[in-house]
Amino acid sequence: MSIAHKMTLVAGSCRLLVLAGIFAAMSAFATAPQLASIAPAGAQRGAEVELSFKGERLQDAEEVICYEPGIQILKLAAGTNEVAKAQVKIAADCPLGEHHLRVRTAGGLSELRTFFVGPYPVVEETEPNNTRTNAQKIALNSTVAGVIKSEDVDCFSIELKQGQRFSAEVEGIRLGRANFDPRLTVFDEHDSIVADADDTCLTMQDPFLSFNAPSNGTYLVQVREVTYGGSDNSQYLLHVGNFARPESVYPLGGKAGEKVAFAFRSDVTGSFTNEIQLPAAPDERFGLYAQLESLYAPSPNWIRVSSFSNVLAAVANHDREHATSTDLQPPIALNGIIAEKGQQDWFRFPAIKDKALEVKVFSRKLRSPLDSTIEVFDAAGKSLASDDDSGGVDSSLKFTPAESTNYFVRIRDTFGKGGSNFVYRIEVQPSKPEITVKIPEVSRNDTQSRQKMRR
Repeated sequence: MSIAHKMTLVAGSCRLLVLAGIFAAMSAFATAPQLASIAPAGAQRGAEVELSFKGERLQDAEEVICYEPGIQILKLAAGTNEVAKAQVKIAADCPLGEHHLRVRTAGGLSELRTFFVGPYPVVEETEPNNTRTNAQKIALNSTVAGVIKSEDVDCFSIELKQGQRFSAEVEGIRLGRANFDPRLTVFDEHDSIVADADDTCLTMQDPFLSFNAPSNGTYLVQVREVTYGGSDNSQYLLHVGNFARPESVYPLGGKAGEKVAFAFRSDVTGSFTNEIQLPAAPDERFGLYAQLESLYAPSPNWIRVSSFSNVLAAVANHDREHATSTDLQPPIALNGIIAEKGQQDWFRFPAIKDKALEVKVFSRKLRSPLDSTIEVFDAAGKSLASDDDSGGVDSSLKFTPAESTNYFVRIRDTFGKGGSNFVYRIEVQPSKPEITVKIPEVSRNDTQSRQKMRR
């Protein structure tokens, strides 16, 4: 056999192997289950509920995989191509918030989808409920699982007494079902708007509101898409009740393993304190569920859990002469609130010569409205480094101390704003090399195919 003939056979074999690999991959993709959504989107902890897993190629479902503790699959029923159903028991001490689930079939693993565990009993929205006359009656301290379809408006009626605290919150875009931007409005019996909410710093495109009822009566709670859009995937959870809905928490973090007193605040409740045991391991974004009068907020305020000791701002640290002082060497966390317009806060801390330091602000990342600017000064008052938002909206800078002495850091809002929820946390720590790895998404509609790494 000639060399040319052998080369032709080898080339042909390679093409066949490549084609076989492509067909195998296509076959695997074609048989793998596709999970579009889970209904209902949430349930009360301690409850037993039937979940419907909706998508394609689910008829041979063999297992529901739960990635967090507290959810037990009691029974997985024989499904159809589009729906698999499971009887689920949620533990009484199941962690509140987002849980991640997958369906495993004989053909493979589905996408990861979310399910939310809340503190209140869940009722299904019932149509028609688009006007005051057919509004669905709901009870205080309950959650409604609903859907806003195109041009849909969902209305709910609730009885309130004068002076009674009322809070409502929508989890819409946070459910991860659709690009759904909800709006929340409450009307009194005369169809006057009592409260209205769209976007917020804390919950982003999901609205919440709180007020004390101005009179006895039947109030109307309205949920819609902000531009009267919507779709079959625009699911939401509407939480209503007497619970507190804090806009902010202070401090914005604590030391891992410690019990910390956190002050939660809203205009309706004022400030109240919860002592919370923090997890033993650091967590860059840890959720605190505020509790007042035995009622939990339906979603968390966010903090950082680190290995750093907390330093809390003194009451009047608004100039260099009155800087909040600490003898602790970095790493440390400096915490405060820019409570007034034009306010600036100062801190003094020791540092060691030639030991490079990173100074990072955490405010917007933890849902504070503060747009920070920071600046570091030496002991003589000379500016060494400053930053507005080179590291994102939250400021970040590095500097190397020229001598072992005290240094100062100043923080303010870039636009001179302030308020009771303009909370911040400044972490000062030794500079160290860091690398971030992200796997690019290969498809807008399928974010999980080919999402893997090999060492």
